[in-house]
Amino acid sequence: MAGTHHKTGYVVITIQKKPYRAHRLAWFYVYGEWPTEDIDHINRIRSDNRLCNLRLANKSQNQHNTGLGRNNSSGFKGVYFSTREGKFLAQIMVSRKRVSLGYHRTAIEAHQAYKNAAAIYHGEFSSEK
Repeated sequence: MAGTHHKTGYVVITIQKKPYRAHRLAWFYVYGEWPTEDIDHINRIRSDNRLCNLRLANKSQNQHNTGLGRNNSSGFKGVYFSTREGKFLAQIMVSRKRVSLGYHRTAIEAHQAYKNAAAIYHGEFSSEK
């Protein structure tokens, strides 16, 4: 494969001394137009540039399809332990606002609340299927 793997995980191809992300070049090559939005890697593997793994997404949709944050200690996206309440809090981002999904006795219950909300609010861009 042409190009180099960048530290961000993306494959970068340099053309006339200008770096381009390979997934954007692939989109241009197949569809004949430069993508005006983000291109989301459906399986979240940034080097997997197969066309079946790429879709147009706005910034918000692209952010929904992410994995766990580095500082996540619950093991579940959108789930945090509240030491004040002694329970797990489920939260989800909707239109750039944090929405509380309530406190739950277990991380698994909180995760289920997050999954249900993600299906409603994030649809096909939810990382929790």
